[in-house]
Amino acid sequence: MESPKTVTIVDSDIVCDVSNQSEFRALLAAEDAKYLKDAKTDKCIFGFQSLVDGGEYKIVNLTGFRDITVPDNKEDAITAPTISFDSSSLGPSPVVSNDSPLQPVPEPKKKNTKHRFGFGRSLKKQKEYKMRRLYKQLQTASSCHTQGNDFYVQGRYEEALESYQEALQNRLEVLGIRNQSVADLYNNIGNVLCDQDKPVEALEMYEEALTIRLEVLGDKHPDVAMAFYLMASVKQSQGNNDEAMLLLEEALAIQVESLGRNHADVADTCDAMGSVMMDQSQWEGALQYLQKALEIRQENFGSCHPDIATTIMDIGSVLDHQGNRKEAFGMFQEALSIQLEFLGVNHLDLAKTYDKLGSILDDDGKWDEALQAFRKAMVIRLKTLDSHHPDIAGCQQNIGVVLMHQGKLADALTMHRRSLSIRLEALGSHHLDVSTTYCNIGDILHAQGSLDESMEVYQKALDVRLDSLGNDHISCADVYIRMGTLLQDQQKTEDAIEKYYAAVSIQERVLGKSHLENATLYESMGQMYMIQGKHEKAMELYQHVLAIRLEVLGEHHEDTADTYYDLGTVLLARGAHEDAIFNLQKALAIRLEIFGKRHKSVADTTYRMGIVLNNQSKHDEAIGMYKQSLSIRLEILGEKHPDVAKVYNSMGVVLCNQGKNVRAMMMYIKALKVRLETLGLHHPAVAESYNNIGSALEGQGREEEAMKMFEQALSIQLETIGESHPDVATTYDNIANALHSQGKSDEAIRMFGKAHTILLQTRGPHHPDVITTYDNLAIVMLHQGKHEEALENFQKALASRLKFVGKHHPDVAQSYNNIGQVLYDQGKHQEAMNAHTKALSIRQNAFGNDHLDVAHSYNNLGIILHNQGKYEDAIDMYTEARRIRQKALGNDDPSVADVLNNMGSAMDDSGDREEALRMHQKALTIRLKAFGSNHPDVAQSYRNLGAIHFKKGEYDAATKLFNDALAIQ
Repeated sequence: MESPKTVTIVDSDIVCDVSNQSEFRALLAAEDAKYLKDAKTDKCIFGFQSLVDGGEYKIVNLTGFRDITVPDNKEDAITAPTISFDSSSLGPSPVVSNDSPLQPVPEPKKKNTKHRFGFGRSLKKQKEYKMRRLYKQLQTASSCHTQGNDFYVQGRYEEALESYQEALQNRLEVLGIRNQSVADLYNNIGNVLCDQDKPVEALEMYEEALTIRLEVLGDKHPDVAMAFYLMASVKQSQGNNDEAMLLLEEALAIQVESLGRNHADVADTCDAMGSVMMDQSQWEGALQYLQKALEIRQENFGSCHPDIATTIMDIGSVLDHQGNRKEAFGMFQEALSIQLEFLGVNHLDLAKTYDKLGSILDDDGKWDEALQAFRKAMVIRLKTLDSHHPDIAGCQQNIGVVLMHQGKLADALTMHRRSLSIRLEALGSHHLDVSTTYCNIGDILHAQGSLDESMEVYQKALDVRLDSLGNDHISCADVYIRMGTLLQDQQKTEDAIEKYYAAVSIQERVLGKSHLENATLYESMGQMYMIQGKHEKAMELYQHVLAIRLEVLGEHHEDTADTYYDLGTVLLARGAHEDAIFNLQKALAIRLEIFGKRHKSVADTTYRMGIVLNNQSKHDEAIGMYKQSLSIRLEILGEKHPDVAKVYNSMGVVLCNQGKNVRAMMMYIKALKVRLETLGLHHPAVAESYNNIGSALEGQGREEEAMKMFEQALSIQLETIGESHPDVATTYDNIANALHSQGKSDEAIRMFGKAHTILLQTRGPHHPDVITTYDNLAIVMLHQGKHEEALENFQKALASRLKFVGKHHPDVAQSYNNIGQVLYDQGKHQEAMNAHTKALSIRQNAFGNDHLDVAHSYNNLGIILHNQGKYEDAIDMYTEARRIRQKALGNDDPSVADVLNNMGSAMDDSGDREEALRMHQKALTIRLKAFGSNHPDVAQSYRNLGAIHFKKGEYDAATKLFNDALAIQ
């Protein structure tokens, strides 16, 4: 905000600054005011009769007011010598440029009027008093105005407001409402209220200023255009972009007519119109207005001017939103170069440019460089501004965001809390910037697992926005989305849906259904449906998001890549692995094009592709993808980051699936160490690590150690997320499996029941996780010999899956597989064969012929055929199962030993004992290598080999093998 132009009125006692012609005219209305005229320039110079005796006259400095006209009462004006003024002094005497003495204006002839009782003298004193009072009031107004400007620049908004209001009161008393300087103060007050996020009150002030200017100046004056411009800025902040654009069009029309098309004020308005179009996601329109602003400014100021830098920065912002990050970064660097040359290294405008550069570096995952840029901005501001200025809080916020991205959550939280302290002090508790800080703090607490505390902070953010903007503002939708995401993680699905629909209601009403902002919301809702297992709904939303982004942003935009990534994720969940890989590869190609190979989003994509490949049993390829992701994350995040721990954890899962439990446990322990150091003991991710280590121990037959890990995980979860969370159900499942392995079937069933109850409450009856608990219960019952109860639970699972995912889903194949197993145990071999055949058909269609689940079906069919005495057919099935497992897992995997064992038994029963002996010997070799000499599967191989030797009459060899088996048991 510029300081008002001032002129100085001097008399022997009083010095008074006034800001424009109207204040002079008000003072000249006093009866003692007289005029002097400059003979050389024919300009009128105002003079005032001295308030002391002696007939002296003092001169008014008219610097900055060239359009003063000669007053109507020209007969009172006289010719005076040319006068120049000493602007460095407020002394009472002007400097005269020739030797002629300055002549006083003669008094007008007075009527011969008699004054009785000294009334004439008294009237003169009253006039003297009146003039003094007017001078003092205007002096106070001017002083308060200047002081208000100082406070405003310092960010001390309440004090600025108080000063402006005092100035306004004085000017209203002296000058009345119809005065330009009064309008100026209404504008100043409006500016403060804008920065305090009080748009309604600010708009009232701007409207007052507009009313005055229209009455005083007419509707074609540039100051009227400025009033429309300021009102538009308020409308834009309220999200009323259409109204803002109409006001700016009014302003532009006035400016073009009164100032010409190439005036600097026209450039300002074009710049503002570009900003509004950016808010409307009309990037091409925004660029057109900004380019026009740039052309005008270059014509007015040349190529090196701060205003040129400002426009270049705005163009860079549009390019950034369009995904042209490299071009945007180049624009910001060009702006910085101009500013450094024109303004020097410590100007506040440079801080804004460093902020822009920092934001792009942050988005690019170049966090050390981003921190450097944001800290440069902070150093500049600290040199110029008070340490408690709101802009310092903004710097702290930017630094906090980067620290969060680096995984330094505690440091980020400290920085945001410092920012909050400044903003509360400087701006008050109801300012929108305070709401933004609450959101950032809520995000960190969410990431730290402090979910209840995070929700409390989000509620504070929402309360500020509702109070300031009302429930129909787009920024309220942003908080509803955050709250919905948090409620998802708390498994409060219905509450999450309520928040998301509150956001949908606002955004669709304000922006329309196909607006780019809605795509982000639909994306969040898709993630919610993913958690609920409602993959079809998630798919529908992601496809709608893709359509919006392709239309608005095009194929080669990072947000479009995000949507392909989401589609890959939902297709993965649906078991459509080839389609999932196709979409993830599209996401990867776009991200590589935009960011290059060493970017976080590239690491995220290769990580997700690793999950798909693992599910396809392409374990070596999955490990390769995870290694790529790990390499990038280690480079940009460092060893101690939760995302690095995620990769270690997932690599452990693959190794577990390969039966490499020792190596898997090493990976799980690495993940645990990182999580303990970055997140602390009491975090859900740490509980996940304990669960995984427990599973690896269980795979090694170390059930008691595994149980300790599961109990540690449960303790953390109960403390951090509460008993009714699905992750707690997962831990109960793990404990139940361990109990089942220890032969404690009743306790296992009780634990499975707990898991089932939690999942029913949080997921609903048809969620895949709930269906899995039916399977788990059935497995335990099957081992208890409760075949009918087991079959009932497996059939419940099948019915839910058919309803939920359709008859061609791999999970349906698993149900048929389970039912086939029970029917086989009941001796219903043909029914079992039918069930396993259905499972095989679904798996072949879903996965192709080289998937491990297909191998599992071949193995099961081989067992049934074997027991039906169809040995050749059984061996064919086993041979296919062996081929797939060796291809997927290698020759030394324990599951290869299992199928070799089955082949050996079929060959033995068919009378081919030599070949049977060879198969069982291969199985034993693999099992000794995988499990060591003291494992039940090793004992089984010894028994099988002993049986064949016995049948061959080789009793010594048979006896030795039977004894080896007994020693293990």
